Amino acid sequence: MQSVEVQARTVDEAVRIALQRLGRSYEEVDVEVLRPGTPGVLGIGAEDALVRVTTRPGAVRPTIPAQPYYPGPAVQNQGYRPQGQPPIGQPIPNARPVQPIGQPIPPAIPNGTPIGVPLGAPVPAAIARGAGNARAFDANELANIGREVVTNLLRRMRIQARPQVEFMPPEPDENGEEDNQSPLVTINLIGGDLGVLIGRRGEALTDLQYVFNLIMNKKTRTWGRVMIDVEGYRTRRKANLVNLAHRMADQVMATRQPITLEPMPAHERRLVHIALLDHPYIRSESFGEGDERKVTIFPK
Repeated sequence: MQSVEVQARTVDEAVRIALQRLGRSYEEVDVEVLRPGTPGVLGIGAEDALVRVTTRPGAVRPTIPAQPYYPGPAVQNQGYRPQGQPPIGQPIPNARPVQPIGQPIPPAIPNGTPIGVPLGAPVPAAIARGAGNARAFDANELANIGREVVTNLLRRMRIQARPQVEFMPPEPDENGEEDNQSPLVTINLIGGDLGVLIGRRGEALTDLQYVFNLIMNKKTRTWGRVMIDVEGYRTRRKANLVNLAHRMADQVMATRQPITLEPMPAHERRLVHIALLDHPYIRSESFGEGDERKVTIFPK
């Protein structure tokens, strides 16, 4: 197993750097948040996040064997053979047979055994669930698990707050259809002096949500079904974004010129798109990359 510790401004950025160093994907590693980091208040007391990323025992990448060399006619006529190759006319050892055209290619793993389990051995129930048979958790189960996770996080951060659970109706996606991946539960943290959990433009809350999602994914194999809020910040931000979207739509209709909003995270851009989804004279699109991705409002 390989393990690296990376320090960066946010947990998300630290994990991304660690994955690049290890040459792995998120599914091949275990992430341990040693320090979630904090942006501080007005820049005072800011602290970088620190994570330890370790490759999983079963995530060993196979070594690609060298392909047999087959010389062309010109090389064969000159009697040349690369070093280590048998003379012309003799079979090449360990050469992979060529599948005839039209014949089905046999699967790489005949019985579909997950990686890390010996062929023919019984598959443990936990691995079988992780391979695609994970049971669905209802909203009450997610709320109980999420409350325990966020309570432990707050204890480690030495922050006093009371989690308040709220169940959420299904949200529409950007096409107006019911989103099966929208959050089912919101855990709103109530307490005094919790601005450190929100941060500038909600950056600290975004990082807290990311760490929370990592832990919930380990426990339930689901991502993003429980939303963390602090003193109703997300609710107020949502109302402000919806009002902003309608005001900008009115301005676009008046001037017939497109307007580009400030960069926003994905969930906030989604709120703007949904707010303008049924507008008869306005459409919206997202442009840009990463943290600079923005919403532009156009006249139809």
